[in-house]
Amino acid sequence: MGYTAEALAKKNGRYECSRLLKRERIHMLQRMHRQLALIHLSASLKGWKNYGTLYKVF
Repeated sequence: MGYTAEALAKKNGRYECSRLLKRERIHMLQRMHRQLALIHLSASLKGWKNYGTLYKVF
């Protein structure tokens, strides 16, 4: 499997970039959760693994 942008940044010693990517990824998941909650697909009902799967697709 290939590396994610976050893993490559860590591997190359760019920890600040890695933290930025991680923070943005978490924000994206939070925004996705809020949008799905608006249409009643709450993470509490479906589980966070589904969100991880959706994130990998995007």
